[in-house]
Amino acid sequence: MPTSRMKHLVSVSGGKDSTATLAMALEQHGHDAVMGVFADTGNEHEAVYEYVAYLEQATGVHIHSIKQDFSAWWARKREYIRAKWPLKGVPDDVVSRALAVFDTGPTGNPYLDLCIIKGRFPSRRAQFCTQYLKTEPLVEYALELIEQHGAVWSWQGIRLDESHSRRTRLQGSGACVKSFEVNGGGALHLPSNSAVDGPGCV
Repeated sequence: MPTSRMKHLVSVSGGKDSTATLAMALEQHGHDAVMGVFADTGNEHEAVYEYVAYLEQATGVHIHSIKQDFSAWWARKREYIRAKWPLKGVPDDVVSRALAVFDTGPTGNPYLDLCIIKGRFPSRRAQFCTQYLKTEPLVEYALELIEQHGAVWSWQGIRLDESHSRRTRLQGSGACVKSFEVNGGGALHLPSNSAVDGPGCV
């Protein structure tokens, strides 16, 4: 049964900005209303995992770890290679080598699986990793929580002053990175520039 108490879900990355956001959420709403979630990309430094575990212990907030599962996309890509690549003129030996990789199944490492499916590593011009490894699984997790809590506010700490390009690209006023968003189904997205500008952003 849904509870009447709204939950505030803070995305924890292991960095100072999300730590500041978690602290602000706790200050404003208390332990009973605040939850943490960590999107494990599979490409994190060991120190990140250690810090997230420490942060959970230090704050008393449970930080749930999630990983993106690319099994369905992997299967579609394998079938596309098998059925379409030969029709596109891809040499048989290249098709065979690609299928040899995909026939083994996903590795279970989200970052590596995504790079294999995409056939490339992310770059400055192709920054696809955040969308698939963090944004999408975090939104899906927030939507799952709605059945239990009725409504969920999703908090993300993003520091505009990290770079000039971020400040100019993402709204640029310094008030917030993006406007308040309603994701649907009871999920509310609250971006926060709290690590720099203080609670005025929210």
